Amino acid sequence: MDINISGTQDWLDIWKLRIIVLVSTVVQLFLLTYGSARRAPVARWLRVCIWLAYLSGDSLSIYGLATLFNRHSRAAPVRSTLEVLWAPILLIHLAGQDQITAYSIQDNELWGRQVVTLVSQVAVALYVFCQSWSGDRRLLVAAILMFIIGIYKFSTKPLALKRATFGNLVASPPSVALRKKLSGFRHCFADFWNGTSRKPFIVSLSTPELILADDIEQCVGWLQAWDEQEEMEATQEELSLREYVLKVQQAADASVSSVFLHETEAFAADLLVPYSRRVKILQFMRNIACKKDRSAIAVRMGLDEVYWRLYTRAKVALTVIGIEVRLLTFSLAAVAIALFARTPKPHDDLADVKVTYILFSSIALLELLSFLNIFTLRFGRVTCLACYDDPDLIYQQSLISSAARRRKPSWLLWLAALVSLDDLVMRHWYINQTPGMERIHEAVLAHITKGWDEYIHGDPALYREFNNLRGQRAVRNHQEVLSYIVNWPFDQSVLIWHVATEMCFHHADTGGGPPRKIAQAISCYMIYLLSARSEMLMLGTRRHLFSNSLDDIKIMLQYSDLDDACSDHRSIASAILRTERLGTLLHRDSIGPLIPKACQLAEALLQELQHQKEETWQMVQDVWVEMLCYAASRGRGYMHAVSHGERWELLSHVWLLLCYMGMETLADRLQRAGDENK
Repeated sequence: MDINISGTQDWLDIWKLRIIVLVSTVVQLFLLTYGSARRAPVARWLRVCIWLAYLSGDSLSIYGLATLFNRHSRAAPVRSTLEVLWAPILLIHLAGQDQITAYSIQDNELWGRQVVTLVSQVAVALYVFCQSWSGDRRLLVAAILMFIIGIYKFSTKPLALKRATFGNLVASPPSVALRKKLSGFRHCFADFWNGTSRKPFIVSLSTPELILADDIEQCVGWLQAWDEQEEMEATQEELSLREYVLKVQQAADASVSSVFLHETEAFAADLLVPYSRRVKILQFMRNIACKKDRSAIAVRMGLDEVYWRLYTRAKVALTVIGIEVRLLTFSLAAVAIALFARTPKPHDDLADVKVTYILFSSIALLELLSFLNIFTLRFGRVTCLACYDDPDLIYQQSLISSAARRRKPSWLLWLAALVSLDDLVMRHWYINQTPGMERIHEAVLAHITKGWDEYIHGDPALYREFNNLRGQRAVRNHQEVLSYIVNWPFDQSVLIWHVATEMCFHHADTGGGPPRKIAQAISCYMIYLLSARSEMLMLGTRRHLFSNSLDDIKIMLQYSDLDDACSDHRSIASAILRTERLGTLLHRDSIGPLIPKACQLAEALLQELQHQKEETWQMVQDVWVEMLCYAASRGRGYMHAVSHGERWELLSHVWLLLCYMGMETLADRLQRAGDENK
C-alpha cells in the first residue's frame, strides 16, 4: 500500500503542472467561444459554466506560476527545461479573453488589484525563467517572444478595467475632451494618440448609424456632423425644458442633420444629457429608426454600447494600435512555434514536448481567433451549442403558478423547504421565458408617440405629468378601477394588478386577442422584477410582498373548496375568487389586504369583460405599459448597466427607449431647475 501511494504521489508531482497548464488552455478556449453567451437567454447550466470558467481562469494561471516557482527555486536539479517555457504561456492565460474582461461591474473597480497581480506574477515568471533557463538559443528567442505577448496582453487587462470603471465613465464625457481641445490645453501628440489608440475604428464599430444608414457615405456623413455639432454645443447655451418640448413638436418635420445615439454611456452613468442633444436623438429616432421599423435594433445596439464598454476589452482592442498589435502578437506566436519546431530536443521528455507544442499552438490559435473576433465584440455572438433560443424572450414569474407549485412541490423545492430556502428557490429557479420583447417594444413605442402627439402638445407641465403616469390615463374611462392605481404604493399596485390580471387571464371565455397576451406578459415580467430583481425597480420596493402574498394565497386556499390534489392555474384562481366572495372572517383575520383587493379588482374587470372584451383588455394592456414605463424611468441607469452584463432585461430595453424618445430620465427629474418645479 505504501509503495502504491508513493508511486501515485510521484506521478502527481510529475503531471501536476502539465495538467494545470492543459486545463488552463481548455478554460481559455471555452471563454473565447462562450464568453459573450452569458447575455443571451441560454441554459442555466451553461451560464454557471461560464461563471466558473471566469473565476477559475485566473486561479489556474496563478497556481501554475506558483508551482513553477516552487519547483525551480529548490536546490534539487531541474527535472525539465521545457517547463520554464510555460511561464509566459500562463501569463497570457492570466490576461483572459477580450469577450469577458469583467463578469460583473464590481470587477472593474478592482483594477488596482489587477495591477498588483500583474507586477507580482510577471516578476515570478521572469525570476523562474532567469533562474532556471539553460536551453538552446532558439528556444530562448521563442520564450522572449512569448513573454512579449504575455506582458502586453496582461497589461491591457487592468487598463481596460480602469477605463470601464463607473467613476471614469462619469468623469470622462465627450464634452471634457472637447473643452480641453478648444482651450488649447491638449497637445498635438495627445490628439494623435486619441486618434490612434483611443478612437475606435469606424468600420469595426457596428453602430446604430451604420445599421440604419442607407449606405456607408450616409453613415460617414452622420458621424462627421456628430463631431461638428459636438464642438458647436461645447460653447452653446443649454436649452430650457420649455424650449425643449417646443422643439420636440417641430422634430417630426425637421430633417436629420446629425446623430447622437452615442449618448448611451451617459444615460447609463446617470449623467444629465443636454436637451439640445435629446432633441437630436429624438429627431433621429422618429425620422429614421421608427420610419424604417428599426427602432428596436437601435435600442438593442445602444445597450450593446454599454455592455462592450463595461464588460469587454473592446475599448482597448478596437483601436488602430490595438488591431495592429494583435496582428503582431499572432505573428510572434507563429515565429515562436517555428523556432521551437526547429530546435533539437533529444534529452527532453516526450510528454513535455507534446504539452509545449499544444500550448504554443493554442496561443497562436487564440491570437488568431481573437483577431478574427475583434470586429464582433459588440455583437451578442452565440454559438449553436449555447442553446440560444430567441433574443425576443422575456423572463416571467407568476404568483398563481408559484402557489400551484407550492401545492405540488418538486423534489428541489421540497429539499429547499427543509432548510427554509424555498422562497429563494421559488424566486430564482422557477422562472420561465416567453417571446414578447418585440410586441412590448411596439406597444411602448406607440404609447410614447401618442404622448408626444396627443398629450403633451409642447407644454412642460403636461410633459412632466405624462412621465408620472402609471395607469391613470389608461383607466380614464373606467373610474371604478382608478383607486387601485392611485391609492396604493407602486409595488403594492403592481402586485394587485398582477393577481387581478392572472385571474382574468385564466378565467374561461375572456377573449382579448393580442392585448390579452401582452398584458399578461408584462404582468408576469413585473412580478418577476418584484420578486427576483427588485433592485432594478425604484427605491423602496419591497421584495417580501411576493412571499407574503404567497402565504396569503395558501391560507385562502385552506378555507376554499378546492381539492388538495388540484394544482391547475385556472382552478386555483377560481378558488381564490370564490373564497373572497364568501367573505370568511377566519382567513381575513390571517392575511393582508392585497389579495382581497386584487380579487375585488378582478371582479370589476370580469364584469367589464362580459360586455367589452377587446376594449377592456386594451385598457389592461395600457395600464401595464404605463406601469412598465413608470418603473423604467425611475430606476438608476447604473442598475441597468449592472444587470445588462448578465442577461437581457426588458426593463433596460424600455428604459433606453424612453431615453432615446425624449422622455424624462431620473437625472432630469433630480436636476430640475427651480422654476421647473413650480
